[in-house]
Amino acid sequence: MAAAGLKPNVRRSSIEEEELEPFDIETNAATLVNLAVEMMQSLQRFNSHLFQNYELRVGIDCGPSMAGVVGNNKPIYDVWGNAVNVASRMETTGEMGRIQVTEETAQILMNVGYECQCRGKVFVKEIGRASCRERV
Repeated sequence: MAAAGLKPNVRRSSIEEEELEPFDIETNAATLVNLAVEMMQSLQRFNSHLFQNYELRVGIDCGPSMAGVVGNNKPIYDVWGNAVNVASRMETTGEMGRIQVTEETAQILMNVGYECQCRGKVFVKEIGRASCRERV
């Protein structure tokens, strides 16, 4: 799992909404797509050197999320929120070797110059049939 745009020193309970810096959703979405592309290219190089055929599929969604350390006995850092859950669903319903995004995220990516193609309606657990796109 990867997330972009998290602000480690911001705690919503200690500040007013107006004090938050603007959230640059376009930059964060582009950062995640670039990371996914680099990971896929690295995996291709790995496969060619070791004669393997591993594949990666990626799901991306944009929206609010929270992060923090959870657990007393075995603390772990975790990220959670609806955007995280939807991104996970995009990954599980996506195709190998592709980056699947929600319609809203596709619009954000297309605004900054990425090309996305419509995959049509895909059944997504807990969401129903959703319009999904893939980054080309």
